[in-house]
Order: sequence, then C-alpha cells, then structure tokens
Amino acid sequence: MASRSQTMVVPTDAQLLKAQADLWRHSLYYLTSMALKCAVELGIPTAIHNLGGATNLPDLVDALSLPANKLPFLRRLMRLLITSGIFESRKNNTGVETYCLNPLSWLLVEGVEAEDHTYQKFFVLGTVSRHYVDASLTLADWFKKDLSPPLPSPFEELHGVPLLHEKTARLDEELDTIVREGVAAHDNLAMGTIIRECGEIFKGLQSLTDCSSGGGTTAKAILKAYPHIKCNVLEKPQVIHTAPTDDVAADIFKSVPPAQAVLLKLVLHFWNDDDCVTILEQCRKAIPSREDGGKVIIIDTVLGPSLGPIMYEAQLLFDMLMFVNTRGRQRDENDFREIFTKAGFSDYKIVKKIGTRGIIEVRRGLPEHRGQRERGLGGVDPNLGSPPPDPARNWAKGPASRRDLTMDVEEKDSGGEEMGEKLRELTLWTEAIGLHCWPPPACHGDVGDDRQGAQRCGGWVTGLSRPRVA
Repeated sequence: MASRSQTMVVPTDAQLLKAQADLWRHSLYYLTSMALKCAVELGIPTAIHNLGGATNLPDLVDALSLPANKLPFLRRLMRLLITSGIFESRKNNTGVETYCLNPLSWLLVEGVEAEDHTYQKFFVLGTVSRHYVDASLTLADWFKKDLSPPLPSPFEELHGVPLLHEKTARLDEELDTIVREGVAAHDNLAMGTIIRECGEIFKGLQSLTDCSSGGGTTAKAILKAYPHIKCNVLEKPQVIHTAPTDDVAADIFKSVPPAQAVLLKLVLHFWNDDDCVTILEQCRKAIPSREDGGKVIIIDTVLGPSLGPIMYEAQLLFDMLMFVNTRGRQRDENDFREIFTKAGFSDYKIVKKIGTRGIIEVRRGLPEHRGQRERGLGGVDPNLGSPPPDPARNWAKGPASRRDLTMDVEEKDSGGEEMGEKLRELTLWTEAIGLHCWPPPACHGDVGDDRQGAQRCGGWVTGLSRPRVA
C-alpha cells in the first residue's frame, strides 16, 4: 500500500514560505485583539481626539502620562494597530510620523457628541475579556464531550452560568456590567443609518412593539423620525423621554404586546432555532393581518459572501463569538426561511442589507378566522371546515399527489356535486401547503422555484407554509 506522503502534492518553496507567514498571522492574530484592548484601556483614541485628531509619538506619551522609557514600545504597538487598520498615520516634510483617527478608532473616542456615535469601548473589553477567552480555549474539549441537548455553549459549560443571565453577575459582576453595556452599544450602532436608508419600513405604522435590547434606545430613534407611532418597549421598564411610550415588562417567550408591527433588532441571533420559533410565534400572534399592515421587522445579520470577503469574515467571526458564548447563531437566508416557516409565517422580504446586517419584513398568511379573505391572495370557503389531515400528509410525499388530484379535477367531465367536492378538496389541499400565498398571475414570469418550495416575486419570498407531518 502506498504511503500517505506519496499521495500528497508537495508545495513549492514559494508556497511553503507564504504558508509559514499565513500560519504566523492566524496563530498570532490574538495579539492584534490584545493590542486593541490595550489601546482602549490606555485611552489612546480619546487622547488623539483631545490633541486635535492627530499627534506625534512624544506628545501621545505625555498625554497618556506614560513613563518616557515606554516610548519605543508604544511606537511598536501603534505600528501594529496602524497596519491592522485601527489608526492611520502620515509623515510631515521632516519625516516625523503623526498618528490620526479613522472611522474605526472614532468609535472608541469617549465623550463625542455626534449622531450615530455609540462608544464601543465596552464591546471591545467584553469580547476580549478573560471569561470569553477562557471559554474559547475549551473548544476542543467541548466538541469531545457527549452533552445532552439543549447543548450549553462552551462559556456556559466552563463557567456554569449562561451569558447575559441574572446568574452571570454572580460569576463576575464587573464582567456582567461590561458585557451588558457592550451589547447595548453594539446593538444601537447605525440605527440612524437604518432609518435613513430603510425608513419606508416604518412609514404608515400606527403602533410598534420594540422587543430589542438597549433600554429603549431603538424606540427613541424611531420616534424621533416618526413621532406619530405609538411604541411599546418590551424589556425591563425604562423611561423614554422623547415621546409617549408604554414600557412593558414581559416574557417574549410567553406573550408580546399587540401592535401593528413588532421589531426584533439583534434578538434572534442570541437564541437557538427552537427558541426563535417560539419568539416568532408570539410575534405572529401580536400582529394583525397583512391587510391591516401587520408585520414583524427583523434587523439581524444575514450571512453571505455577497458583501465581500472582509464583511463575510466579520460575520463569521461574530458567529463564532455567538457559538462560544451563547446558544445562538448567525443565520443565512435559508436558515431564516426555515424558522419563519416553522413559526407559521407565509412570506418574507429582505428589504436591504446595511453593513453586516439585513432588514427583513415577515408577514402573516391567512387569518386564523377562516371566513376572512386575503386581498389578492385567493380566498377560502368559510363553510369548508378544517382541512382533512390525509391530503396534507399525502402532499408531503411529493408532487405526484398534487399532479394526480389536479389532473383529476381538470379532466373530470361529470360536473355537478362530484366536481364541486373535488374543487373543495383541492382548495383545502392548496391551503394546507401554503398556496394561499401563491403570486398573482401577472408575476409568474418572474417567479423561480427554490429548494424549499418558496417562490420569489417582487422581492417577496412566498409560499413558505408546508404542513408539518409526523
């Protein structure tokens, strides 16, 4: 038998040298994170800002009150941070290097009064904290353990408590405070941009339940742009001063205050699929029919390489952060489609992608009261009763059942009661599989099937519902 080494393709000298450099980078990237942590703890971004937005090395040492003998070491730290894109530098006519802020380090300046500026210091300190890093060091052991579902995160398995839980403070009160402030700062970043770029999702709304975290900051931003909207803020009671709101303390897994729309901003990525389905089911109960403008607005990461390799890598790194420290995950469009379907929604639309996040609208299908009709989506005879279980079960077996029934109805030449009964049965079957959301004929030329049986028309992905067959 040939040895394994004989079947391997030996890299060229150039490839080996590049591979070694790549191995250095990937093995040592943690030092970039620690250098960023050091810069934040020293207050380097704020110091540069206070010095007019640009400064040389000696002045920076003085501003930070560092010992003079640390100057060459600070130069080395800044060199890595500049190469990593955290700061910028330029040289004057005499060759003296000047350090400057860029958009990334601007987010780390304390005390800036500017729209959309949310101080990200605590996000950095949380993600590189000892408890986070310790959890990541146990990944191999976590994979080897035969754990019972629901699987705890490596963080929970190591520390014995879940993240962002009342028990987290017992583990480390300072960590709990840092993480909560970091999550709030992270979640509230770019809300103004979202309103400017996708403001149409809020136009026409009369009421909104905000289920996002952040003490009502999201609702504040929405109310500033659309003061007529009546807002409920679902979390620990908070006071929002910019407009009248109802602050409701409730369990999102048990009930959501009724409103024309429910907002889930960076909520679903914290939970596993089963929990997300439960949350979405409560949201579906809280909103009216599509005719009355009922919808769930989701702002969350939508994984995918379409935004380029850097954005995609950032999304995947954040997915690893969620994997290591929570039971949640980042999702691609197919993942979202699956939980929407399980929660009983009929269609969704990705309105726009902004940065690493996507803005999604999800709508209900037919009202639970069977006598109502959805405009333009086909109606159901209120006298038909509940769909029989067998047709739904047979439909799930494959398209042959659908074809057999359809051909039987089309080719039947007897008319009368028998034909009426067949048409009723066909109507019930199509309702059972979600064809009440089938696009109108004018759109059929633009419709393409995907592997889930959903269809896309005018940006809306429809026909999601399928019977769940045991």
